[in-house]
This record gives sequence, structure tokens and C-alpha cells, in this order.
Amino acid sequence: MKKHLPIIIDFWEMNLFRKGTYRNNVVKIHQDLNSRHQLKKHHFEIWLTLFNKTVDELFEGINAQCIKTNAISVATVLQIKLGKN
Repeated sequence: MKKHLPIIIDFWEMNLFRKGTYRNNVVKIHQDLNSRHQLKKHHFEIWLTLFNKTVDELFEGINAQCIKTNAISVATVLQIKLGKN
């Protein structure tokens, strides 16, 4: 988790604010993960539920809504790319 957290922070900083140092291919990373441990639709549903719950507990307002909308988009694109839709 210690190694993963800075990467996630960079990803969301780039995704939301168009700044940061994230340069990885998020689709490729999840394709590799899926080849080792099959990701299923319910994994994305669980992730979105936890993500939204965390955002709701810590933030409010337009930026909170924006990150939750972006999370749905990210999860949707990943599911399409992985053939989980």
C-alpha cells in the first residue's frame, strides 16, 4: 500500500486537476492485473462503493461530485477495455 498510494495520488491529481507526475498507462496496468487475477464486474462495483463512501465522508461540494463522476468514468472505461461490461 505504501508504494501504491503515491501512484494513486498522482493519478487522481492528473485526472482532476490536470497536473502532477502520473505517466503510467492505467489500462495496461489493469490488463496485467486482470491476467494474474481476473477482475470481475463486482470488483468495480465494490471499488466504486468504497470510493464514493470515502469521498462522501471526507469531502463535499462540486469537487467531491466531480471526483465521483470521474471515478465512474474510469471504472467504466476499464471495464470496457477488459471486456467486463
